[in-house]
Amino acid sequence: MSFNQSAYKYSNLTAIAALIFFLGLTAWLWMDSRNETQKNANERFEFRSFEIRRAIVQRMQEYEKILLGGAGLFDVAKPVTRKMWHEYVERLRISQTSPGIQGVGFSILLRPGDLMPHEMKVRAEGFPAYKVWPEKQRDIYTSIVFLEPFSGINLRAFGYDMYSEPVRNKAMRQAMDLGVTSLTGKVRLVQEGTSAVQSGFLMYVPVYQKGVELNTVEKRRMNLIGFVYSPFRANDLVNGIFGKSLSDIRLKIYDGELPSKKALMYDSGFQGEDSLSVPVFSKSEQITINGHSWTVQLSTLPLFEKTADNQKSPIILVSGIIISLLFAAVVKSLSSTRARALALAVEINERKRAEEALKENEERFRLITENANDLISVRTMQGKYVYTSPSFGIKLGYSSEELSGLKPSDLVHPDDLEKYTSSKTPSTAQFRFHKANGEWVWMEGTSSLMRMNGDDFIVGISRDITERKLAEEALKEEVQRAETMISVSNTFAELALDYKAVLENAAKITSDLIGDAAVVRLVSEDKPFLEPVAVYHPDKVAMEIIDEVLNSAPQDAASGLSGRVVSKLESIIIPEVELSEVENLIRPEYKKYFEKYGIHGILIVPLLVGRQAIGTLSVMRTRPGKPYSAKDRSFLEELANRIAIAILNSSLHQEKVHEIEERRLTEDKLKKTLDDLARSNSELENFAYVASHDLQEPLRMISSYTQLISKRYNGKLDEKADQYISFVVDGAKRMQQLIHDLLEYSRVATRGKEFEPVDCNEILKNVLTNLQISIQKNNAVIKYDALPRVMADNIQLMQLFQNLISNAMKFKSDSIPVVTIKVEDRTVEWLFSVSDNGIGIDPQFKERIFIIFQRLHEREAYPGTGIGLAVCKKIVERHGGRIWVEAEEGKGSTFFFTLPKRNF
Repeated sequence: MSFNQSAYKYSNLTAIAALIFFLGLTAWLWMDSRNETQKNANERFEFRSFEIRRAIVQRMQEYEKILLGGAGLFDVAKPVTRKMWHEYVERLRISQTSPGIQGVGFSILLRPGDLMPHEMKVRAEGFPAYKVWPEKQRDIYTSIVFLEPFSGINLRAFGYDMYSEPVRNKAMRQAMDLGVTSLTGKVRLVQEGTSAVQSGFLMYVPVYQKGVELNTVEKRRMNLIGFVYSPFRANDLVNGIFGKSLSDIRLKIYDGELPSKKALMYDSGFQGEDSLSVPVFSKSEQITINGHSWTVQLSTLPLFEKTADNQKSPIILVSGIIISLLFAAVVKSLSSTRARALALAVEINERKRAEEALKENEERFRLITENANDLISVRTMQGKYVYTSPSFGIKLGYSSEELSGLKPSDLVHPDDLEKYTSSKTPSTAQFRFHKANGEWVWMEGTSSLMRMNGDDFIVGISRDITERKLAEEALKEEVQRAETMISVSNTFAELALDYKAVLENAAKITSDLIGDAAVVRLVSEDKPFLEPVAVYHPDKVAMEIIDEVLNSAPQDAASGLSGRVVSKLESIIIPEVELSEVENLIRPEYKKYFEKYGIHGILIVPLLVGRQAIGTLSVMRTRPGKPYSAKDRSFLEELANRIAIAILNSSLHQEKVHEIEERRLTEDKLKKTLDDLARSNSELENFAYVASHDLQEPLRMISSYTQLISKRYNGKLDEKADQYISFVVDGAKRMQQLIHDLLEYSRVATRGKEFEPVDCNEILKNVLTNLQISIQKNNAVIKYDALPRVMADNIQLMQLFQNLISNAMKFKSDSIPVVTIKVEDRTVEWLFSVSDNGIGIDPQFKERIFIIFQRLHEREAYPGTGIGLAVCKKIVERHGGRIWVEAEEGKGSTFFFTLPKRNF
């Protein structure tokens, strides 16, 4: 074997060894990069999964607070009217602030005895077709009486008894027995039609009688009023939470802990990709909401996998192979060159070919590195750059001359320098490079050790990941912002009943979060001014200065910066907005203070309830620094929305407290008036009884003597004397009858018997016996139903029936009198009716006939004192009932009266 052949063989072995070494190093870096990419993608999937679950739980917690606020309304307002409920829900603006919620309602609890009176009451409110459904007898009923918005498909739920359906019943029982918010399983809402049906569920908050002990299940059941609740359509809810942000993740929600087709409530699905593709990542977890479990299944979609950083591994593999081939070629060339140098005299032609091969390899290496997008560099172990690819200078803005004089410490952020210059190779790290224009860019790079000509070099390949890092930072900020808003909402929820504390904490919380002075202004009731109601700054001196600024001159709600915010419903930033645009809106008094006390920036946002501004939230920077940004404005606007809702709820509570206090004073005054009236009535009744009783004796004597005179001297005196004597006799008789009736009227209240079980059939039998002569005389027909047993004064009940039947025969028409007596069971009372076919009554007098001594006819046509129906009214009212008449003139009359049901 010749010398050239030996040298050639040696150079080949050296090149192969170098190639194997670098290919092995490349394979290791490629595997490490793949693992890192997989790890990053998995971490991103885990974070997205956490975000989705947290968003669902957070949204349901917000909805629970809405229901708790509704339950609180029942604590402060009694009774809660339909109008009051409408105003409360309308002010929440749930369609704008709480997408996904179908409505907010109240379902009342009813016992069997309450059902009919309840239906009559609601029908009287303007809903003649109202009824509790389904119509089936049961021990407990509930009925949806309030549901806002009260329109569209929500009207289908009016009157529905949710307690009658097993799934809803289970959740309602849990809420009632434990006194907690509860959630149903999967149901079909009664609002659903026949198309586009969605899975549904409901949330319940129990409402109890205020001021009673609720420390046992029995007491909670006994004192339950009803449930504040919300129905949810699963698709509307989830789409309202996430919008279009689920394009990269498929979300399925199952009711319960075991996924099944029957339990599936929501499936986001996806379009535009092969639905049969196997997801790279997937997981299934349970979330618990108000004691109820949902199974949440999450899996990645092709879009997620496309956005993963999967390019780094192929780049490392390709670059490593290229570099390995290049260095193998270089080693081979160097070895060949050395061999050829020793045999230069005999192998001049081979040397030329080697030089040409070397030039060809160098050209290939140059073309690869100069056209690469990634930043490729070679530096000494001491940190000096011996080679940088053109992309290196283009990305960072340095010329090749400038780069040649730079070291890593000149380019890399001080906090990242140790990671970048680590002697451990191969390695992967993230670091920041300093651009020539002063900006910092995030890079992710790999480094490996290379040995050439006996010296060690570090080869680095880096790529720009600034956009990814910014996205991650933005995501972290969003999470932190959401957690902050949840904390703020919880704070205001605890202060919901204290209006003053809500205002003070609104200013303090804002100041703590922004770091500057905070001011809350509210539009006054007559809307001319924006009144500063809360000011806070951690520095007391600065706070006094701000107070002085605000109180120096009232702020007109129609002018100035704050007036512009209220009228246009848009935020203002100074000095972000050019001063020339807002200078004419700043009051001279304020400008003076801005200059005197060094107020460097102002940010004002509206306090919105729906599309109405109730005031403004302002922050003022009293120290030099970075101007307020659009991010600050967005954060303050979201905070202002939470504060506006808290102010609204607490002001409603304060209004109700004042209303209740005024009502209590009115009721106290009314009670005193009623007590005085009752005492006066009692005294009048006693007087009437005593007067009528004591007048009977002298009147009886007058009547006797006038009758005696009439008998003895009739015809013995002149005609006028006989006429005068007849007038006196007739007047005495009428006076006797009047005093007798007055005595009967007063005895209803003063001489009544204790109530006892009375058979109305026996009462009616005795009445008809007493009226037998009158019935026969008038040929009257008396018809009647079987009558019930009641708790009553039997004497007065007999007097009641006797007066009504007598009147029916007294005020008869030309036809034979027909009197019909009926009774109807009204659950809590008996409704009696006494009808006749007599002369009837003009409807305009149907109230007057029950007033004592009121008559509608001449005494000659229908004798009497006009006291009978007044006695009937007094008897019925003493028994706790009501009496009225329905009649038309010439068409007969029907007298109705009620007697309450009482336990015997």
